[in-house]
Amino acid sequence: MDKLNKEYMAILSGKGNASEKFWKLEKRIKEDKKDCGVQCEMSRSNQFYIMLEGSNNYK
Repeated sequence: MDKLNKEYMAILSGKGNASEKFWKLEKRIKEDKKDCGVQCEMSRSNQFYIMLEGSNNYK
């Protein structure tokens, strides 16, 4: 989130008129909302193994 906040601040601090920056930021936020990151299908029977595998890949 901190990275996104800095990128949003850069958009607002950039050159151009305020309305252009506003619409550019709104478009970016909508795109970021659609980007859901990592997803996986989980059920109770396999959730422990998925979490374990994810933590092993993180290292």
